[in-house]
Amino acid sequence: MISSLALLSLLPLTFARPLVSDILPRQAACATGVHIIAARGSTEAPGEGKCQSLSDLIKAQIPGSDDVAVVYPAALLEYETSETDGVKNMTQMIQSYTQSCPNTKIVLTGFSQGAQVVGDVLGGGSYGSPPTAPLSAQFSQNIMAALQFGDPAHVAGKPYDKGNGTHNGIFHRSDTTALDVHSAILQSWCLHGDLFCDEGLSLATHGAEIPTNQVPATQFVVQLAQAAGLKTTTTAPSQKKRSGVFM
Repeated sequence: MISSLALLSLLPLTFARPLVSDILPRQAACATGVHIIAARGSTEAPGEGKCQSLSDLIKAQIPGSDDVAVVYPAALLEYETSETDGVKNMTQMIQSYTQSCPNTKIVLTGFSQGAQVVGDVLGGGSYGSPPTAPLSAQFSQNIMAALQFGDPAHVAGKPYDKGNGTHNGIFHRSDTTALDVHSAILQSWCLHGDLFCDEGLSLATHGAEIPTNQVPATQFVVQLAQAAGLKTTTTAPSQKKRSGVFM
């Protein structure tokens, strides 16, 4: 097995802690479709990163939807601190939005480190002393769907696993009990050979997780939206491929 330190050394190291005032975006009008909260992968520039194309697909098929990025370092240096910041900040965003817009459904998306953030928000933190607690039912009841792509904490063989990856991730979750509760609304996409979610050898495969899987993932969200009584379109937009590989 390749050590986590060796894997982290494969990519550039960047680290910038966000200001507390930047964590929560200014609240606009409540979405009449879904509210998407997206967590980018390590070293991606601030914003949604690769998750942006996924957000665009979802918004095109569920009118009245909006999207926002999680503000967090998304860094490889001090990875545990960065990921924990992401968990805390995404949790605060969910709580704040739910209190302001209690009738709007929320969709969580994340790529790589961002995928781990999504899993740790729903299932409890992987790091910290003590680790962060799972999102309480008071707020998780507003989560309509959660999508993970290339999750380093991926656990093989779970009912919500999608893609052809068959191995655990490099930081695989030791206890999935709290995360399993969300099986009906969760998809964790992992391709065979992915360096981080499948303990494989391919960084390129890791970077292809969202471009390869975003259409069926969007269809999953649309199905859940229809079941929730939301208006959806009938024509699936084409994929927008993006270049670059990040964790």
